[in-house]
Amino acid sequence: MKKVILILILVFSFLLTGASCVRIKVGGFDGGVFKSTDKGLSWEQKVALMSIGQPKTIAGVNTTVLLFDPQDSNTLYLGTKEDGLFVSYDGAQSWQEIEKLPKGQINAIAVDPRAKHIVYVGMGGKIFKSMDCCRNWQNIYLEAVPGVEISSLAIDSADNAKVLAGLSDGRLLRSTNGGISWIKMYDFSARIKQILINPKDTGIIYVLTAGNGIWRSADGGANWQSLDQGLQNYPGARDADRMIFDPTKPDSLLISSSYGLLRTNDGGQTWVDYKLLIQPRRVKITSFAINPKNPQEIYYTTATTFYRSSDEGKNWQTKSLPSKRMPVIMLVDPNNPNTIYLGVLKVEK
Repeated sequence: MKKVILILILVFSFLLTGASCVRIKVGGFDGGVFKSTDKGLSWEQKVALMSIGQPKTIAGVNTTVLLFDPQDSNTLYLGTKEDGLFVSYDGAQSWQEIEKLPKGQINAIAVDPRAKHIVYVGMGGKIFKSMDCCRNWQNIYLEAVPGVEISSLAIDSADNAKVLAGLSDGRLLRSTNGGISWIKMYDFSARIKQILINPKDTGIIYVLTAGNGIWRSADGGANWQSLDQGLQNYPGARDADRMIFDPTKPDSLLISSSYGLLRTNDGGQTWVDYKLLIQPRRVKITSFAINPKNPQEIYYTTATTFYRSSDEGKNWQTKSLPSKRMPVIMLVDPNNPNTIYLGVLKVEK
């Protein structure tokens, strides 16, 4: 009798904490977001979903976008492959589902650096905008070409009415009135993976493409220069996946690529590579980040391993990843650099 009661208690506990989780997908409970408060030495899955009634989680979602609110690093936005948008206001301790947006894949998110209640989201061929902290949404752009997606978004921190949108066919669009109207700035003839606007000088813009390299403008997008020449000594560097700024310098850019990790301190004229534990072009780097207050602290991941250096890549420590899914986005908290977030994605074979 005591054994039966014990079994019933265990089953009831499981139902409360796991079986009712509406966001669990086939393939395990190791999705969503992971958080470390000790620079990657240990990790904790942060997937609690705020809900009325039985506990729910986002432990099955696949990350496509993860970013901080520029004014508040305790606020994070999570875009997913199938399940739409989630937001956390407490450093990922809990998440809220944004129910008024359609479900599906989110390719891009931009949060207004001056007005945190304004958020832009790219889904398919549409751009949605909220002006009331994600409570309500307006479709401000609809792409006319079938199959073309919004692949990147960026907001000018000096003039938050200026919004840039990258499309999967290579077009770069600009709005100067918060998305009311748009013009084509340039056509890069390849999917735009990422747009970065330099917060120290917003006339400097970088665009990362899929197959057509990295481009830079020093005059707000009027003219563009390919960075191929500076990268020619690093085979595979043109095939880059992600860019980040070093906020401690005026125009310093880091990229992860098929070659490895590289850095420029002069706007892409010259580059240096970080000396990694793996040979160039041998293993794919899936995510990377730096400490925004101390760029000598560098982090990157492969599909299986987390790497950390505290001396700008001269020495490295390795740790196992907290999930079997691929880490695709890493963020270091700018206000508390001991804290790192990792978004993971299940790769279909």
